[in-house]
Amino acid sequence: KIASVKMDVFDVLGTHIRTLVNSRQAPGHYSVPWDGKDEQHHNVPSGIYICQLKAEKFVMSRKMLLVR
Repeated sequence: KIASVKMDVFDVLGTHIRTLVNSRQAPGHYSVPWDGKDEQHHNVPSGIYICQLKAEKFVMSRKMLLVR
């Protein structure tokens, strides 16, 4: 079943940094790289970021550590 999938990156204060995925996708395993840049393609500083995945009613968040 194809579902709407959205993956966003936020800083620890909850500020939206970048949308990595915003499309309809079939079930499966996917890999999504993040180059450490915001929506304007500026480098963000080292630190902790939150990656949030939404697919229909499913929501999952994970912490990530960006080291430059």
